[in-house]
Amino acid sequence: MGEALKRQNQNTYKQFLAIPKDLEGTKYMDSEIILQAMTNLNNQSIVLNIVREFTDYFKCKKCNPFIAPFDIVLGKEKEEIKGIQPDIFIVCGEKPSNQNEFMGIPTLIIEVTSPSNPRNDIVTKLKLYKMFGVNEYWRVSPKNKSAEVFEFDELTRKYKEPILYLRNDIVNSNAFNDLSIELKKIFK
Repeated sequence: MGEALKRQNQNTYKQFLAIPKDLEGTKYMDSEIILQAMTNLNNQSIVLNIVREFTDYFKCKKCNPFIAPFDIVLGKEKEEIKGIQPDIFIVCGEKPSNQNEFMGIPTLIIEVTSPSNPRNDIVTKLKLYKMFGVNEYWRVSPKNKSAEVFEFDELTRKYKEPILYLRNDIVNSNAFNDLSIELKKIFK
């Protein structure tokens, strides 16, 4: 079973919420209801290692890290609302308004590239995050033991050329000046 077993075009987020909660593994992304493949042990380990670093960093700050599965509803005044479940996201200043979703634009989103559908993280999610002006997007590759950091440019409404970090590098955040993570700690 692939990431997108069956795609139904132009579904609304409201239709997605009506799906019985006992139907596990579905997600809503870019107007489509998708049956997603389960993650693997390596990806989960990487996500947990990143969250461990973030938990220490954000302990005394007004920002909170969240992990999947937790819905984000992206939307701006005139732009269409899109739902998504990133691996990790950081929300500053406000907590989700309800227990099931966060409505707004996170400051930072991290995706650990899925081995079953890397195109989803490499193309689809990058396009979506750019469309809604996500300030910073990290794409972490377990296969290459690397991370790419995309910084959003408000003037051009595009991401600047990504910075590539390799296994022995230290990833520096643009959104949080003093946040840095040694990649070797997350690829243990």
